Amino acid sequence: MVELVAEIGSNWNGHMVTADDIVSAAGQAGAHTVKFQHYPDDRYGPYVMRRDHLGWMQDLAVREGIGFLCSVFDQDTLEDYLVACAPSRVKIASPELTDRQLLRACGNAGLHIILSTGMSTEQQIAEAVQVIEETGVGVTLLQCVSSYPAPPEEMNLTAMRRLSRYGKVGLSDHSLNPIVAPVTATALGAVMVEKHFTLDRSQDGPDHGYAVDPEGFRAMVEAVRLCERMLGDGRKRVMDSEDPTDRRTEEWRAA
Repeated sequence: MVELVAEIGSNWNGHMVTADDIVSAAGQAGAHTVKFQHYPDDRYGPYVMRRDHLGWMQDLAVREGIGFLCSVFDQDTLEDYLVACAPSRVKIASPELTDRQLLRACGNAGLHIILSTGMSTEQQIAEAVQVIEETGVGVTLLQCVSSYPAPPEEMNLTAMRRLSRYGKVGLSDHSLNPIVAPVTATALGAVMVEKHFTLDRSQDGPDHGYAVDPEGFRAMVEAVRLCERMLGDGRKRVMDSEDPTDRRTEEWRAA
């Protein structure tokens, strides 16, 4: 089953009540996991998570019965995440793919690394995977186009086939359509699909405009689950709804 991640990021707008509402909405919309971002300072705006928010945000997810995941960006934010949440996984954003020191620190902490691959060459990805593998942990590579929103013609989803030689694959989706890319990624073998999530796309803030609202996320969940059912197990056989005796006869062909 594909893990569907509601990327909240900064879309809680720095308000604790909104954080409570958006985590609850993500759970009700069918998200397996909510993801936040823990930046080292406020250089990316006033809505980023402080270190004292980490445990509280995780508690909100636990209350909803869903997973909690966070992106870290340097050694300090990694340490905050480890202390506050005792995680088993960590998300590394595309700009940090070439930060070998950070990748090594995450691996040495025993964290499975979920690595977005936007604006990266295959050589850079291979080098990042080598660093991670040297620490003995696993990696999931997310196909990603680091533009907001990502143009449909640049999504390059079949690159997931190339990425699969390095580990598990998934999609960090910045396209505007909530259905097509997640379903296609599912058909291509994704184990995870991450989609930016908001309560209201018209709100001010850097990520609301290209995020998906609860209704759209719910539609995405339903489409991905239907895709999984349609993919089946790959074994060619007569299905229960078919009648194998219903063959065209020679008499019918000659008629």
